[in-house]
Amino acid sequence: MTANRRYQQRQFEIERQYQARERAFEIQGGMEPTTEVTGPDNLVIRLDFLYVILGLLLAAGWGRLWWQRFRPAMMSNSESKKQI
Repeated sequence: MTANRRYQQRQFEIERQYQARERAFEIQGGMEPTTEVTGPDNLVIRLDFLYVILGLLLAAGWGRLWWQRFRPAMMSNSESKKQI
């Protein structure tokens, strides 16, 4: 999955920017930064759930396409063979 690597890198950059802002506010407030810095392999927001949902939507779309387009054609072919 080439898109997986690209989106994971983008998600890592977004999380890194958020964590940098959070740490800057903590330092500005005079507190010791408690935010744990994540890496590309241990993201806070995982993208696996997104891929599962998109896969299910794709499978449902193909199922609906088959049910509406190809199944009626197969039913009419089988009925015409019965009449002969």
